[in-house]
Amino acid sequence: MEIDWEEIWRIHSPYYKNGRFELDLDNGECVLLHPGAAFGDGSHPTTNLVLGQLGTLVKGRTVVDLGSGSGVLSLASVRYGAKEVFAFEIDKASIESMEKSIALNNITSISINKRPQSFDIVLLNMISSEQEIALRSHPYLLAPGTIFLVSGILEEEKDNILQRFNPKHLIKEVVDKSWISLCFML
Repeated sequence: MEIDWEEIWRIHSPYYKNGRFELDLDNGECVLLHPGAAFGDGSHPTTNLVLGQLGTLVKGRTVVDLGSGSGVLSLASVRYGAKEVFAFEIDKASIESMEKSIALNNITSISINKRPQSFDIVLLNMISSEQEIALRSHPYLLAPGTIFLVSGILEEEKDNILQRFNPKHLIKEVVDKSWISLCFML
């Protein structure tokens, strides 16, 4: 039996309208997502924590979205003025959905699973155990001067994340329910 992803999104996503996902950003722009087998519809607190900070961080910068899932943060980064986005995802179904969403938004400045020559900001919105694995796979991202916007963290995991990125590099912390987002400048 095949899963009807459109029906799943219709039932569970507050942003599902007209056969697709429509997320209005606070700058008046909109992100459209193709309903598919990908994690991330923008409604989870961790995604909202990142979305709430993108507008002030990404304009004119090169962004890496590590563990991009549906691509919602990559797409939002472009809508907030990022110069270029490099989305990294290992799940094939998520990549297919993300490609459809990129086309739906008529965006050409997102590259999937291509290593950037340079970058300014890394978005890391996944559970902490996956973060560690992702960073081991892409150690070059831990370059001095890089801004890391990290989410997907429960409050009780904060100390471990601080040690991973060094507490003296923390520039901002935002909390939503029991989830936190930490912004570091390496």
